[in-house]
Amino acid sequence: TWSGRKSPYPKLVQKDMVHMSETVEDAAPQHILVCAPSNAAIDEVIRRTLRDTLVDKSGASFKPSLVRLGPNVHQSLENYSFEKVVKRRLAARNDGAGAIARDTEKLRVLRDAQLVCSTLSV
Repeated sequence: TWSGRKSPYPKLVQKDMVHMSETVEDAAPQHILVCAPSNAAIDEVIRRTLRDTLVDKSGASFKPSLVRLGPNVHQSLENYSFEKVVKRRLAARNDGAGAIARDTEKLRVLRDAQLVCSTLSV
């Protein structure tokens, strides 16, 4: 632990944690959690993110990879649904639908997404 006290976090989590003083101020976040109070609101955020051009600090436009967590995803955004993305990747890999393969793919989907979008109730 950083303070010398016993950490409340398991060892597995500790190895992935970074002390705030060790972060680079200018580094862009690798993942952003976007929350909204309703399904309609988070779906609208996703629509606008897909429609509008986002610009990084150097002025280059980009489209972030995103995934939508939770139920009741609007039909037009189903391709971004967490469950659909996981199923699509498992089918593409022909890795079967075993619990371990599914859990591994879920972690990969979350790690690969730059934007993770959800309602506040998920």
